[in-house]
Amino acid sequence: MTGPKQGSGQQREELVNGWMFYRTPPASGLAAKLPVVQYRALMRSLQTRLADVVKAVQPDVIHAHSPVLNAFPALAVGRATGISSRRPTAWRVPRKAPS
Repeated sequence: MTGPKQGSGQQREELVNGWMFYRTPPASGLAAKLPVVQYRALMRSLQTRLADVVKAVQPDVIHAHSPVLNAFPALAVGRATGISSRRPTAWRVPRKAPS
């Protein structure tokens, strides 16, 4: 499944080389245009689409990749449906610049 930042989302489902891709349309409305608030609109759009896909596909696990904009919707849908949600926990720690 792709998020709202990956393409137009006009084609909601796309079969590519035997793999089904579920597309999420970009967030719309005033909230989608406001600084900071736009991220909440993006997550709401992703959460709504993910809930629809989970209902249709019935996965065993929801695995969200970075950024956190994907994790919060995945966790919410996972909790609502009783499906385990997983998110990578690897973090980049910047090295201190040499003096």
